[in-house]
Amino acid sequence: MIKKSDFANRLLRILEQKNISARSLSISLGYNEGYINKIINGTSYTTMENFFYICDYLEISASDFLNFDIKNPTLLNENLKELNKLNDNALNYHLEFLKEINKKQNDAF
Repeated sequence: MIKKSDFANRLLRILEQKNISARSLSISLGYNEGYINKIINGTSYTTMENFFYICDYLEISASDFLNFDIKNPTLLNENLKELNKLNDNALNYHLEFLKEINKKQNDAF
């Protein structure tokens, strides 16, 4: 079960990553300017319907929003869109490149 604070922190982090203010998101969704701040501050919940509107506005899937293992779903989705344009050879090259980066990163720790 997802705690209210985890949900709020996730929303805040994604807003920061996308450089969107809580006020701006509230207004863009057609709510009063404090709507998203109340969710972030834990004084209010969002409905499931509004959650999907929030995800649509943030251009991420609901499952990516709720998958806390994905550190930056927005950036990941942008990468996936570009990767999807590559042919198989380029994808294989990219995969090997990522494996090498991860290996070096892990070796550094």
